[in-house]
Amino acid sequence: MSTERSPKISVVIPTFNAAQYLPAAIESVLSQDHKNVEIIIVDDGSSDDTAAVVGRYGKFVEYIRLENNGGGPARPRNIGIRAASGDYIALFDSDDLMLPGKLKEEGEFLSEFKDIPLVFTNFRNFTRDDEPALPDFLSDHTDFQAMPKIPLKKNWYRLTSSLAYETLIPDTFIGTSSVMIRKRLVDEVGYFDESIGNSDDVEFFFRASRRFDIGYINQVFHRRRLHAKNISSRPKALEARLSVYTRQIQVTKSAKARRDLGVLLSKLFFSLGHLDRRRGDRMKAIRRYVQSWSQDKSNLRIWVSVLRVLWGK
Repeated sequence: MSTERSPKISVVIPTFNAAQYLPAAIESVLSQDHKNVEIIIVDDGSSDDTAAVVGRYGKFVEYIRLENNGGGPARPRNIGIRAASGDYIALFDSDDLMLPGKLKEEGEFLSEFKDIPLVFTNFRNFTRDDEPALPDFLSDHTDFQAMPKIPLKKNWYRLTSSLAYETLIPDTFIGTSSVMIRKRLVDEVGYFDESIGNSDDVEFFFRASRRFDIGYINQVFHRRRLHAKNISSRPKALEARLSVYTRQIQVTKSAKARRDLGVLLSKLFFSLGHLDRRRGDRMKAIRRYVQSWSQDKSNLRIWVSVLRVLWGK
């Protein structure tokens, strides 16, 4: 089969009402020096002019339209992966910008280290094009920086499965748009969980790192755009994270992972309790605080919050 019919790298981009950002994202992929690429955009029921925007690129972009919005990127991402004909899948968000060399570098990494099914890179956040460059995302991730990494060649590292998984719990160090996977990885660990509205990417990275070593390229290879639309409502995001981290308690045997999960779950329950208290749901708030205490019995401020609820403060 020719490489034209079976592109080596498939860039899967789920999108929802992001027509204003899509041209820059698409063009940043088209300008990559690795040309053996297909771009698959899966539109999750957009009500803006996404179809018209994508239509300008003609044969250079495959467009899949879903009529009903699924409430999160997992479903369109899975549909894009199933439609992909490449050996490797580059995950990318429709409002981000891919920097030169990303696809070539990650593709070469996976080609050379065939036992590693997932590789990710560093990146920078931005809010507007003319702002000064922000520090790279991972510069202040102390858990990730302290984690032992096995050097492979310049800027290339192997992260052992157990250490990567344990470090992901207190420190979410993988940005979704930085990731490239072997397509067969989804056969090994499953697709993105469509029942989760948020944090489905983190849950997928947990499953991948529990099974396999993963790769890291210490270079900034994309810019993640921050804006109001890409920040989910706080209660929904917290509930999703709670679901994801509760699952890890059920599957991990690592004592360190369980300790870190306990601290995280305590904080999540506490935050949800605070939101319930602000909404006036006193009984639900107390239940959340008790759940928080059950995960971290050393945190006395939890009972201070319980007393404030009882006193009506």
